[in-house]
Amino acid sequence: MKKLVLLSLFVVLTISPILVSAQNDNNKGRFSVINEYGPFFGKNTIGFAGTFISGYTLPNLQDMIGLGVAYEAGTGIEQGLPIFINYRHIFNPTKPFTPIVNVAVGTRYCIPSYGTESAMGYYMTVGSGFQANLFSLSGGLFFKSYGTKDFYIGLEIKFGYKL
Repeated sequence: MKKLVLLSLFVVLTISPILVSAQNDNNKGRFSVINEYGPFFGKNTIGFAGTFISGYTLPNLQDMIGLGVAYEAGTGIEQGLPIFINYRHIFNPTKPFTPIVNVAVGTRYCIPSYGTESAMGYYMTVGSGFQANLFSLSGGLFFKSYGTKDFYIGLEIKFGYKL
């Protein structure tokens, strides 16, 4: 399982920049890459996450759907590699400063540490914020688990950029 996750991450990180640089026509939709980083605070946990989303922006330029991977580490929740589907809506993409909302749902591979076993858990975030040109600031709620027994709910703040 660990090899599959690492291979998937490698393929996405290798192919994404090539596809972004090969785009010519934005009127037919476009391939988009989003990177976001930030802290999270919740019930019995505090930590930091880095998120990478590779997706397709629809021709209306307001909606994007993509596949994402992340790395997160925190107290209690330990280290994890979420793999998820992400939906993002940009309210007015023609303006340089506009509100956004996003939802991510998927699974979380829990990396074993001393005295724990690896497990598959749940991953979900719902957030809103603002996008200024290529940069974004968002905050929202998260629901994560370590396996199917330890659940964590809280707030997260993410800063990022879109290619």
